[in-house]
Amino acid sequence: MPPSPSVTELLDAWLRLLRLLDAPQDITVLAPLCERKSFAAYFRASKEHRPPDRACG
Repeated sequence: MPPSPSVTELLDAWLRLLRLLDAPQDITVLAPLCERKSFAAYFRASKEHRPPDRACG
C-alpha cells in the first residue's frame, strides 16, 4: 500500500531540509520555509489517520 499524499509531502519536506546541508549559504533563508512545510504536512498526515469525531447524541 503506497503512503498517503501528505506522508509523501512530509518526507519530501524533510529531504529538502537534509539537502540544505550541502548548501550552507541557503540554510538561513530556506530552512524556515522547509520547516513550515514539514509542520503543515505533519498535521495533515496526523489528521488523516485520526479516527472521525463522533457527535454526542
